[in-house]
Amino acid sequence: MNRKKFLVMAFVLALTLLTTQVTFASGFSSQTSVQYIDISEVTNVPCAANGAGEYVAYAGTLRVTMRTTVLGPLTLVQEAYDVISITGIGMTTGTRYIGSGTTRSAYWTRTGGNSVSTLWNVFNMIGEGPAPDLRVRALLVTRLNANGDVIHYKERVSVTCQ
Repeated sequence: MNRKKFLVMAFVLALTLLTTQVTFASGFSSQTSVQYIDISEVTNVPCAANGAGEYVAYAGTLRVTMRTTVLGPLTLVQEAYDVISITGIGMTTGTRYIGSGTTRSAYWTRTGGNSVSTLWNVFNMIGEGPAPDLRVRALLVTRLNANGDVIHYKERVSVTCQ
């Protein structure tokens, strides 16, 4: 996941905080929002094109559902990213790919303290005809200090043919 996607996630979180808030008698509060994000990326896939490799351009829409629950000084953020209409095309062979999958993440933050976010993503691109199916796996760990500055960022992404 690149910085652009991280900023999009941060923007979606900020929008979540502006949505309708429901407060329970116990003092807990919860907010849910749904946003749609347009995606347009180009990825090198070494195992595509019968092992020769090629770049695959993909575009479409993700539906992002975020729920924020405040429990005193703690906040739980739960996110789900659902593929709505992502398709790709091999830039050398013209092979078509259709996206599928859901990403889910959850993390806790503490008011005035550090927060850690861990996102595990498994995203499938189903190849048409003899083209291989692609599986994208991504692990993203982000740690923020009390000021919201990124103090640790680690990303591990792999693409494999199925």
